[in-house]
Amino acid sequence: MKRILAAAIALAAFSTAFAGDDIKVSGWVDFYYQYDFNKPTVGADVAGRGYDLTQNNFSLANAVLRVSKGATAKNPYGFTFDFGTGRNFEVNAGLDNSQAAAVNKNANSPTKMFQQGFLTYAAADGTTWDFGKFNTWIGYESVYAVDNANYSISPLFNYSQPFWHVGMRMTKPVNESTTVGLYVVNGWNISDDDNGSKTLGFSYSKVQSEKLTTSLNWIGGNETGANNGIGFGAAGQTNVSMFDFVGTYKVSDKHTLAVNADWATAKRLDAGAADGKWSGYSFFSNHNLSDTRDFGLRYSVIHDGDGLRGLGGSLSSLTATYAIKTAENASLRFELRQDQTKFNLFAGDDARKHITLTVAHTIKF
Repeated sequence: MKRILAAAIALAAFSTAFAGDDIKVSGWVDFYYQYDFNKPTVGADVAGRGYDLTQNNFSLANAVLRVSKGATAKNPYGFTFDFGTGRNFEVNAGLDNSQAAAVNKNANSPTKMFQQGFLTYAAADGTTWDFGKFNTWIGYESVYAVDNANYSISPLFNYSQPFWHVGMRMTKPVNESTTVGLYVVNGWNISDDDNGSKTLGFSYSKVQSEKLTTSLNWIGGNETGANNGIGFGAAGQTNVSMFDFVGTYKVSDKHTLAVNADWATAKRLDAGAADGKWSGYSFFSNHNLSDTRDFGLRYSVIHDGDGLRGLGGSLSSLTATYAIKTAENASLRFELRQDQTKFNLFAGDDARKHITLTVAHTIKF
């Protein structure tokens, strides 16, 4: 707690001292209530979810302060720091602490105090270099609910994709419609490299037309199963490779369709590791009903028959989210979601299916 308070004071002082030097201070507060119609026991987390884990409780998901400075032609150096607290922030940090604190050197890593914290250098040719901790380039959704049409994250994001990385990323515009990216990171959801082998990544994004944008992403490298958030089946070294596709189609100024698909393989490198594969997809339909009303529909499936991502089967989800803009900087969202499997996963009345209703309010500043 003292470290968190000290970081908050330091950031506030830093932003105040340099407020006139193109430094921006912003953030948001994300608060929700969720009811699980399965009626699990008091204190039980809602299974199959990444962030919205609480049942019949009011919960602070995120309170985030962002201090940033964009790189400019006058000064090519910039930075971004997302400092915060809340249940979602704790989940993201907890992915870096799957081992006991006594043996996990990442347990007290200073990077845990920030969801993102990276320095930026923008070259004259448009190439951008970032160094530090940043959210993943994989997938369509964001770890921040304020950036998504749906309040909860899909099973595809939760089980198939990494959340964040520590390392380096380089993005370069090839022409007006195409951008490529290269990434060298310590691994999936981990601050310090625990196996001496870096994870590599690639992204290729292209504006195909005024309506269609596509991107193909890849992440691959040797990972240690016991310390990668959800994990890769077991302890030991596993070579993991995943291709990720995102396509976005703008039907009209008010309606957007999107698809996100993953294909991944894992190959054991030593005893105790696991072989296998997983795959999945998500479909999104986001519609602007009016200046103050939005509706988002999502269907998502993750196939993890080999149990590499902690399921041992398939999980599907249908989510409907209705958002009301209550002020220029505030949004109230109502979300109805059904998750379903063919194996026992959920607590409460039905172990293979459950429905939740979530009410969330987000205020930006």
